[in-house]
Amino acid sequence: MKKSYKIAFITSFDPEDRRAWSGSIHYIAESLKKHVGEIENLGPVPIPFERIKMMVSKNIRRITGKISYPDRSVAASMHYARIFERKLERKKYDFIVAPAASVEIANIETRVPIVYISDATFNIVKNDYSIFSTLSEKTLEDQERLERQSIEKSSLCVYPSKWAANSAIEDYKADKNKVKVIQFGANLDSVPEKELVTNKKIDDKIRMLFLAKEWDRKGGQTAFDTLLALESIGIEAELTILGVTPPKHIKHRNLKVIHYLNKNIQNERTKFNEILLKSHLLLLPTKTECFGLVFCEANAYGLPVFTRGVGGISSIVKNGINGFLHGKNESGTEFAKSIFNATRDKLIYSNLNKNSRKRFEEKLNWDFFGKELKRNLDKLTYGET
Repeated sequence: MKKSYKIAFITSFDPEDRRAWSGSIHYIAESLKKHVGEIENLGPVPIPFERIKMMVSKNIRRITGKISYPDRSVAASMHYARIFERKLERKKYDFIVAPAASVEIANIETRVPIVYISDATFNIVKNDYSIFSTLSEKTLEDQERLERQSIEKSSLCVYPSKWAANSAIEDYKADKNKVKVIQFGANLDSVPEKELVTNKKIDDKIRMLFLAKEWDRKGGQTAFDTLLALESIGIEAELTILGVTPPKHIKHRNLKVIHYLNKNIQNERTKFNEILLKSHLLLLPTKTECFGLVFCEANAYGLPVFTRGVGGISSIVKNGINGFLHGKNESGTEFAKSIFNATRDKLIYSNLNKNSRKRFEEKLNWDFFGKELKRNLDKLTYGET
């Protein structure tokens, strides 16, 4: 059996940027290097006259209210194909690995097997995310076409949740034998020691963390209402908001706001680490979510997650094990009850704390992802093992 493979890594993102695709591009690349073989970055590839095209797109949006993406069009895909095909001809590769790259691979003509990695399909996100309601008709058609072609063209389609994998099979008629579920991992350069995060105790107040870049979609108001609901029943709690600035009327003596931390900067990564170490749980009542890498990061720190059972979250959070999944319409009052019940008994919270870290160690890490991907590549190469 081949010990390692030579991988052509195709993406329009910079793999060194820890912010690209929420950091997953970087960590997928590192996982491949560690567990799969040698990788060569064939991107990023610029779009010709991209700045001009973006300016035209903005003007069209201003006039019509409709959004188009010049960098995600069929024309852009054809451009990517020409560039990547030339690069693929220069060397021999065992596989192409293409994370979040439906546009880049949809029109490539190659004999090299393609591994397409995504956290969702276009069909399931276009109804859940409000931004898609303003896409132009042409852009919608392009995205659907490129998604379908990418799935058809790929020898292996990898998704982090059953929710996404099922859509590839049901909505795009993908061969179920080539669709695999492999959870993504926590986007962390260094993982805290197990002993440091599995003995958390709630002695004075419950320290809740809301970690997100969006306020409304991620359920910021519900998180704030949860703080108020806990206070109303006499529970001392604190809510730290990290990554987003809440509306001006969101104020409270036990509310802390840290606007943004850039993981590309060492001292800001250190501060991120300190905040998670001090927190007792992650409160993120998100309305829509493809997967949620933040939940993996929370589990690495032993933080049980209180969220909604939407999108692919149920592939991460298991009720009563490493957190709780609430219904789409449940309020801050319901979240407060759930948090109160989970933290009032030291044994219940201790089990949630330890199980969260255990879930991270078992599946929600990039080593697991790399090993599972390697196992699936071996199957493609040598058949069942």
